[in-house]
Amino acid sequence: MAVEKESKKVAWIIDDDPIARLLIKRTLERTKYYGFFEEFSDGVDFISKLKVSANLEFPKPDLVLLDINMPQKDGWEVLDFIAKEDIKFENCIIVVLTSSINPRDKKKAFSYKHVSGFLNKPLKQDDVKSLNI
Repeated sequence: MAVEKESKKVAWIIDDDPIARLLIKRTLERTKYYGFFEEFSDGVDFISKLKVSANLEFPKPDLVLLDINMPQKDGWEVLDFIAKEDIKFENCIIVVLTSSINPRDKKKAFSYKHVSGFLNKPLKQDDVKSLNI
């Protein structure tokens, strides 16, 4: 059964690597659940989007995939900003998607109340399914 266009979900991808963003997008498209994407090349761009739309009065994402290691503002700084500003991402899952295999990074990620998952790159369809989205 095909997923209708109207029911496709929105994903925001925050990663400094354009190839990684493309691969993530393609993987999400293959799940047939995601069809709308917004991409951010670093934490600065993402935080700017949140500041401009302080009340989040724009199409809210269903999923945010956040890389940790980025220039300028990294994923930790993004998560600190979300926590400090107490930005509400209702009905949205924020997942740290990283190449880091350091167990301290995973523990730190889950110390943020907004983080629902921690996945290692590359993103696989089974990873997306495991999030129970």
